[in-house]
Amino acid sequence: MVKEIVAGIVTYNSELERLKQNICAVVGQVDRIIVVDNGSLNVSAVKELLSEYSPLIIMIENGKNLGIAVALNMIMGTARDMGYTWCLTLDQDSVVSEGFVENLYEKRTENSAILCPLVRDINKSVFTQFSGTRELEECITSGSLSRLSAWNEIEGFDESMFIDGVDFDYCIRLKKAGWKVLQVGDVVLEHEIGHITERHFMGRKVIVRNHSAFRKYYIARNVVYLDRKHRLQGYPITTFLRIVKLCLVTIVYESEKGKKLSAILKGAADGWKIKMR
Repeated sequence: MVKEIVAGIVTYNSELERLKQNICAVVGQVDRIIVVDNGSLNVSAVKELLSEYSPLIIMIENGKNLGIAVALNMIMGTARDMGYTWCLTLDQDSVVSEGFVENLYEKRTENSAILCPLVRDINKSVFTQFSGTRELEECITSGSLSRLSAWNEIEGFDESMFIDGVDFDYCIRLKKAGWKVLQVGDVVLEHEIGHITERHFMGRKVIVRNHSAFRKYYIARNVVYLDRKHRLQGYPITTFLRIVKLCLVTIVYESEKGKKLSAILKGAADGWKIKMR
């Protein structure tokens, strides 16, 4: 166990058995766990589960879904105020392996803001491990060990994004501030990235993510917002093409096409209206 590290988990209508596996796997690897609940319908059951690990777990109830960015900032701010220097963020269904935290932590460098694992999507079988570390442009928050002073320096996660792309925006801003995002090649997190299926069109592989209309809205909205905010390569042409691709894949391969297409178009339109942070 590394005393200066706390773990943070955002819960929302958690599957209780999986959440318990998550906590059991990490509780002996960090000093404390901070759980922020974003308005779960089963919050009473979540509280009962967490009470089994008292006083190692601190729970913060939001009462409603304030979005992943707000919840992550609450975790990081609480950890900072308690005197911790690093925070491991986990999805509610992420289960880490033995030695996961220490193996990430020992690869830290003076300018590393995030140490992240290799992520193996359980829907796919192929991934390649490597020795040492490599620098990434971006990573997901689940399984990432984050330096709290870097989080504090760039003023945290962008709360206007709510969900989808929050982690990528964070990485972009860290790198602009001179920090590094490092992936540790011999640490692996098994993770399910949505309900992905693979299709083929004219000999080319097409990834179908099967997100709900709710998620489609935020994906489209934040594609536009993120590209506007950072003027990513090819903007605005690539932004337009990404929205077109999202629409086409939805129309051709997914269910509830009309509902999802409407959500995408509304999200893209709203992405132009968000104030830059």
